Amino acid sequence: MEIYKINIKNQFANMDGMLIHAIFLLCGYLGLCYYKGLNTQEINPLGLIFIFTFLLQFIPWIIIHLNYYQANKNDTFIFDDKNEKIIFLSLNNTIEFILDDIKEVIFYKSPPLIRNDIQYFAFDCYNHGVIILHNGARITFTSLMIGGEFVMPLNPERIKIKSRLFRLVKGPSLVLNSAF
Repeated sequence: MEIYKINIKNQFANMDGMLIHAIFLLCGYLGLCYYKGLNTQEINPLGLIFIFTFLLQFIPWIIIHLNYYQANKNDTFIFDDKNEKIIFLSLNNTIEFILDDIKEVIFYKSPPLIRNDIQYFAFDCYNHGVIILHNGARITFTSLMIGGEFVMPLNPERIKIKSRLFRLVKGPSLVLNSAF
């Protein structure tokens, strides 16, 4: 039985892309300033390029991180692989179902994550999935909750993977009816 919640470990696992990009940009900037003989204490053209590139990476990253945190901050996802049962506890609701109740699962991932390729943006490691049940209920889980790739023993025909550059979670993490 696996129990998933948002925790510090999962958050840092998703933040490592941003940290690597920031260190790479800073080292590149300092190295170029040293090579060109520029003063790093003053604003120079390389400094402006560094700031622009950093903000181009940082702003979407923080938006996605906060969106994913908000989507699953009070949720618990319990996967019992022996009984093939899932329990999803949201702030005010709980839903329990077996794998046969699942109509489809849609994973939203970045193109590099789908290809298992190098990640170009700091936010490429973020992904989320939506479980749609036969009764119309929808459960959304994010990489901040699961902490990486989530594998369910389902027929591959019921699993869809959609590629999105900017993957925001829309709506609540648990919708119990199909009126949306």
